[in-house]
Amino acid sequence: MIILASSVYLTPTVHAKGSSFSVTTVPVGINPVPEAFDPANGNMYVANSGEGTVSVISSSTNTVVATIVVGSNPAHVTWNPVNSNVYVSNRGSSTVSVISSSTNTVIATDPVAAGPHVMAFDFANGNVYVASDFTNLVSVISSQTNAVTFVTVGAGPMSVTYDFANHDVYACNFYSNTVSRINSSTNAVTATINVGAGPGLAAFDPANGNMYVPNTGSNTVSVISSSNDAVLATVPVGSAPNPTFYDPANKDIYVTNRGSNFVSVIDSGTNAVIANVLVGPNPYFAVFNPVDKDMFVTDHGANTVSVIDSNSQTVIATITVGSNPHAAAFDFTNAEMYVSNDGSNTVSAISISHPTPGVWTTEAPRPIAAEGLGATEIGSTIFAIGGGPFPNVCHNDAYDTAANSWSTRSPMPVCVAEPSGVVSVAGLVYVISGGCQISTPTCPAGTPGGFPPTSAVQIYNPRTDKWSMGGPIPTPRARGGAAVYNGKIFVIGGHNTPSAPALSVVEIYDTVTNTWTTAAPMPTGREGLLAATVGDKIFAIGGFTVSRTPSSATNVVEEYNIVTNTWTTGLAPMPTPRGAAYDNGGVACGNQPIFVIGGDTAAGPTKANEAYIPSLNTWISRPAMSTARGESGTGIVGSQLFVIGGSLSGQGPPDTNANEAFQCATTVAGKVDSGGAGISGTRVILSDGAIPIAAVLTTTDGFYHIDLPAGGTYTVSATTLSGTAAATVSVAQGTITIQNLST
Repeated sequence: MIILASSVYLTPTVHAKGSSFSVTTVPVGINPVPEAFDPANGNMYVANSGEGTVSVISSSTNTVVATIVVGSNPAHVTWNPVNSNVYVSNRGSSTVSVISSSTNTVIATDPVAAGPHVMAFDFANGNVYVASDFTNLVSVISSQTNAVTFVTVGAGPMSVTYDFANHDVYACNFYSNTVSRINSSTNAVTATINVGAGPGLAAFDPANGNMYVPNTGSNTVSVISSSNDAVLATVPVGSAPNPTFYDPANKDIYVTNRGSNFVSVIDSGTNAVIANVLVGPNPYFAVFNPVDKDMFVTDHGANTVSVIDSNSQTVIATITVGSNPHAAAFDFTNAEMYVSNDGSNTVSAISISHPTPGVWTTEAPRPIAAEGLGATEIGSTIFAIGGGPFPNVCHNDAYDTAANSWSTRSPMPVCVAEPSGVVSVAGLVYVISGGCQISTPTCPAGTPGGFPPTSAVQIYNPRTDKWSMGGPIPTPRARGGAAVYNGKIFVIGGHNTPSAPALSVVEIYDTVTNTWTTAAPMPTGREGLLAATVGDKIFAIGGFTVSRTPSSATNVVEEYNIVTNTWTTGLAPMPTPRGAAYDNGGVACGNQPIFVIGGDTAAGPTKANEAYIPSLNTWISRPAMSTARGESGTGIVGSQLFVIGGSLSGQGPPDTNANEAFQCATTVAGKVDSGGAGISGTRVILSDGAIPIAAVLTTTDGFYHIDLPAGGTYTVSATTLSGTAAATVSVAQGTITIQNLST
């Protein structure tokens, strides 16, 4: 069951980033405020507070199909799943209008306490609770009879919130700085809890059973335990916080600070603020999008909606809507977000579209053509930095993946190509070493026009568009592999002399202390390799054993254990030996497969797109990239890998500014074994319900993979001489999901 108004979500299995947004503007009545979605008929109900009506929007056509006259100054709307009726609190007439969603007519008008505002549905008893902040009363409406009873609480109950763990209702009393806990079985107040000044609309966290109360007058959030009514924590946030919102994907609490320009994110496990996310002015309301696991925030002072990726706590899109966006509601039928704009008398219907899984698309090209660049992502923005020839080595270009557009940022102070790492840590971009253009004043001495490696560590702050310098790397080099773990950057291999054996040195940069340490050397010296972190392991893949020499391209995969400072060799080799791939890929597509895309081989540049699955020690081939090239930069946003620029000859001119994006396929993969040994040639069957939809044979080590048409819940089964094994697996859109079978 999906109950939007009461913040209960049935989260679909789809989770794809790289989303694009389009807006349809729907004219409604005067001053539209909160709306509610009715999943029974697919309509959105919008309260028009300035004219005493409710506009009914069909989600299939995004047109108003009915305008219903209700009471004066309707302030809140909620849907009742017991009778499928819609309840509207009329603040000016002190009534609640009950609308039949099947006929879109008012079937009852219930007198309630003066100034009704926020409502909450009680799932245990089927009642509707109405907060009335002109009084000290909460009105309780029976779903069966529409009879009204009253509960005396503190002064000015501004809102009510339902506790799903104990089936109680919490009333936030704005003027008495208290929260009243109401037993929904007896409608008696069982506790009065002191909180901060001006408590607003609270959010309940079903994971830990706590209630998060925003205190608008004291700029804090009070955390109340539902098990003992104690205030567990008082969390400082921004100015005038109200309301709070629950993120069911990460179990975080989002706080819209209406007096500030940021949203505070509270980790419900520690009750500490883990991020203050800059959004537009006067953030007013937030709604979680369970499809993409994003939080949509209405920027009441900017006529925009900020979309926050809940995994990275960064804004990945800013969507222009109507004037003074007020509240929002999610339509589960069409996966659209509806925003009421009380300044323009409109509702913005935001459609969310996603790339097709398992395909390559051509995106906006980088403003310059360059090889030997580096790239990294912060939120939904990819920074493509440097690359030869001069003067492109100085360039710093930002690619907005949501808008598919580029902008030029402040250039590097030390212009480099072929860096030994362009990575992001804590919102900053780090450019490690690399070949330095001689004409740049800060470059070391070398052959005019050449690229001697520099020891520079350059740090870019996207918020200020300024560069600073970090502690110099002990071993300057080009084309090393770089990986990040726990705020530290591991720089592995590389070269500092053409046509010489590649380096095996491993050095670690601590971004907090700005210091370098040395780790155990890599067993096989290589340059132009790809390095990637999965868990507490770093995988060093491919590269050239002799610097800049394609005939020395290797397919070696070696694993570095960060905890023990040791290396493991003999892992499954990459199918296509190659180098010049130090930034041609990365970790993507869920369950942490490592992609290596393109690069340079002994036979020239390649289009190969191969993914290594560490948990299975197995490689899987993916659709080839459209343009064969090496020395590219790769940024990963959600389930898309953007491969930018590079050399069309593998290394060296001619160069390209191509920007091609691979959307992760939806895949189930695993191994079939019997008695611990992989079984070759076993048929693996995938079924949707009782219907088989795909079958494949396992490889020599028992590996299988099946690409699916869409995310969902499936059954995989295999039969060997030892018996049959079957498992139910939920596969999220745009991910590789692992499911092993043992007979």
